[in-house]
Amino acid sequence: MRVSFQHSPIALAALLALGAGSALAQPAPNTLPVQRPGGALINATVGTPSGNALNVTQTRSANNRGLIEWSSFSIGSASRVHIVQPNAQSVLVNRVVGSGAGGPSASEIYGAMSANGRVFLVNPSGVVFGGSAQVNVGSLVATSLDLDSAMTANNYQRLMEGGAVVLGPGGLAGAVQVLAPDDASRPQIQVNEGGSIVLVSPSQLTQAGHIAAAGGRIHLASASGATLVPVGESGFIDVALQPGTGRVELGARSLTVASDGGRVSIQGDDIRLREGSQVLADGRYGGGRIDVGNDNTRSIVAEQGSLLSADATESGNGGSVKLRAMYNNQAAAPVGRVDYGVTEAYGLIRARGGVAGGNGGQVETSGVSVN
Repeated sequence: MRVSFQHSPIALAALLALGAGSALAQPAPNTLPVQRPGGALINATVGTPSGNALNVTQTRSANNRGLIEWSSFSIGSASRVHIVQPNAQSVLVNRVVGSGAGGPSASEIYGAMSANGRVFLVNPSGVVFGGSAQVNVGSLVATSLDLDSAMTANNYQRLMEGGAVVLGPGGLAGAVQVLAPDDASRPQIQVNEGGSIVLVSPSQLTQAGHIAAAGGRIHLASASGATLVPVGESGFIDVALQPGTGRVELGARSLTVASDGGRVSIQGDDIRLREGSQVLADGRYGGGRIDVGNDNTRSIVAEQGSLLSADATESGNGGSVKLRAMYNNQAAAPVGRVDYGVTEAYGLIRARGGVAGGNGGQVETSGVSVN
């Protein structure tokens, strides 16, 4: 294990633990999204609800971009939303704007949502995936940031032109949460092979459930803004973040799985991996990559009993696992986790080569101070 340990100017300050955010009351089982009357509807049609099911169709366009404004977007445990898109590279943005001056209610997904392409759910009031959620899409973005004003101008002209999707503060700073699963063997969020899961909040991101992106990428972040680039013919969504002051927490017994050598990125000002949480980027023929923190991170705590693994399980080289809390403003009387980054790694970190042959990978725990 390579450790970067620089100065520790003062005794560490006590960690101020933010609450993970209490879940909202579960919506009625037959709850379905409600389209905003007179709201924008671009390259898409919304069917009439039939029983507990709602069908949405994105129509073909030059860049295969579509947008729907919703008054609310929640799915009850007995309900289903099915989205049909032109192809796997299509992007459908579901922007929740509410129906009055008070803004929207948070989106609560307890039922099923399926799609063959990339689905964005944008709700500044927050997004909750309940224990019974069944989300199966090509790629998923769920965020409590909002579309930048440049994206919404002239009836979403820039958004429809393709290219990057820019997100900024929505003014409400809701949390994004994946709650503990009802059935731990079944992912609440699952994307197509090679797809992306992107969960971003400006305040609190809690992943306490089971999410999976085989051979793909998972981004869990608290950030003040983000630029998302759907990549060509792949299912990937590249992510560039603007630093924020929020918290990311992986709950006890949570599963964050990018199998087949995928990638997991966990970014925020304050990051905690609870006892029993597992972040897995293992692959049969080579380990993947796990990045926790960066130059703007003030605190990382990987509790005893947590696991980060980028093993090659059969053959090939191990992958890469990096924990980096490298924020440093060089104050005159610096305080840990305020003026400089602190990394505490008490869990198990692995990047082993394959049992049939292969070298070990790279493990790094870095911080201005490391425990």
